[in-house]
Amino acid sequence: MKIVCIIQALVMGGAERQLFGLAVQLKEKGHDVSVMTYRKGDFFRSYLEENHVPVISLEGTGSNLKLVKAMAAYFRDERVDAVISFVTGPNTKTCMAKMLYPGFKLVVSERNFNTSYHLHDRWRFLFYRKADRIITNSYAQADFIRRHFPAQAAKLGTIVNFVDLEKYHPAADSGSGPQTYRIVSTARVSKRKNLSALIYAVAHARQAGYDVRADWYGCVKDAKYLAFCQAEISRLGLNGLVEVHPETQDVASAYRKADICCLPSYYEGTPNALIEAMACGLPAFVSDVSDNARYCIDGRNGFTFNPADNDSVAAALMKLLALGKDGLKAFGAESRRIAEEKLSKERFIGEWLDVLEKL
Repeated sequence: MKIVCIIQALVMGGAERQLFGLAVQLKEKGHDVSVMTYRKGDFFRSYLEENHVPVISLEGTGSNLKLVKAMAAYFRDERVDAVISFVTGPNTKTCMAKMLYPGFKLVVSERNFNTSYHLHDRWRFLFYRKADRIITNSYAQADFIRRHFPAQAAKLGTIVNFVDLEKYHPAADSGSGPQTYRIVSTARVSKRKNLSALIYAVAHARQAGYDVRADWYGCVKDAKYLAFCQAEISRLGLNGLVEVHPETQDVASAYRKADICCLPSYYEGTPNALIEAMACGLPAFVSDVSDNARYCIDGRNGFTFNPADNDSVAAALMKLLALGKDGLKAFGAESRRIAEEKLSKERFIGEWLDVLEKL
């Protein structure tokens, strides 16, 4: 089958990582696969080149209408069998391309969780009428769609994210010293991702006598919010104890140097940051949104919290710290077991192949 996987750009991001991983796995299964983008970005280019997946760039095509026409022309001229699109912008554009050239099967994938219903959601799902399948990466988003767009339920399915269990594996030993607890987070620096809640939780734990440090890795999407967080770090006396780092391609090493993972965002789909940390054997404390509680299970491998309540975030961290190093290791072993059971590449590609075969 000739398949094109579409997203805006080759930038770092959870949706991008999953789509490009899917493209490589489909290639390994013998399909003719390429990736199409239309904005600048090179973060994943070397990964795709190493795995012999060509990249088609429509950058500079012009207006959205010209871009849609260029997409449709490519699908027609190259006799593409199926298109897999991730994220709202590419999803609606590929739906428009199918209006111009209907000779391909289209799968659009929702990668976030709607916390409320807005007019633009109605417009998005009007476009989705042209899609052959709608795949969410969380059960929470699938439930949202069934409630608000029941006419689309027949074409709806859920395939949660995968994690490379060979690349993301536990460290031989704990990353930090016996009396130090190191927290890791990997996410963009933005209000949505809620770095400030982690800062507050670290301050609270240190006041309680724990030697806690935190490292946050991610690109800056909101410079004003970063400045606010840096001011909070200084105000709370956490300089050198809570550090914000640029995004890294070697996130597995960052996880293996840590004792605990934190994901305090206000909404997610199935977050790569959580499942990769779990595969590396980390216990977690995460916001109780979307499907997070399916993977971070209270009292088994971590604790959940209300991301809008700093005290709730701090309380979840304190529960983990009260376990001590041995308790954290036991929670971390459970994280790894859950990742192996629910989040493998084999499960992921098998479910996507089933979708494609039934189109």
